[in-house]
Amino acid sequence: METLSEMMEKYKDYTEDQFLREFPGPFLVSDAELQPGSDDFQTRTDDLTNLVKEVLAAPHKIADPSVRKVIAVKKKSSSSYENMITLGRTDNNDIVLKFGFISKFHAYFLRLPDGRYTISDAESFNRTVVNSEPLKPHEKRQLEFGDRITIGPLSFTYFPPRAFYDYFIKDGGKKSKET
Repeated sequence: METLSEMMEKYKDYTEDQFLREFPGPFLVSDAELQPGSDDFQTRTDDLTNLVKEVLAAPHKIADPSVRKVIAVKKKSSSSYENMITLGRTDNNDIVLKFGFISKFHAYFLRLPDGRYTISDAESFNRTVVNSEPLKPHEKRQLEFGDRITIGPLSFTYFPPRAFYDYFIKDGGKKSKET
């Protein structure tokens, strides 16, 4: 997992087409530093409570890109479940988050024919929450730009690929640096 700053630097010279070819799926941007292997999750309470307002009011003003992690929602070539992008604690998932409060197979994403994505909880112990609403097991929730996905103490903001590019990559991430 790369930080938001690392992604901005690494892909700063990509055109939109180049970036979207490499990353056709959406992104999850963490609210705080992720430290896999540790259940001592470092947060800033003011970030967690204010990030939704920040993103909806001005998505380009997300604070502290040097610690926020970026997760590309994409399929690993070796994973099972052909139509799903899985998230869980074990290495056979497409997205691996090694925290004790995350189930072995916690949640999954599905790509809709129109290119949008849904998320579903996979009967996890600590549940998956979208915009403060816990998902019922296998309930499909369509995701929109700025949605908040919460798993235990971890919170992420959902970015479709073009929105991620526009805010963090295009013109050297100019929109993300505006005040």
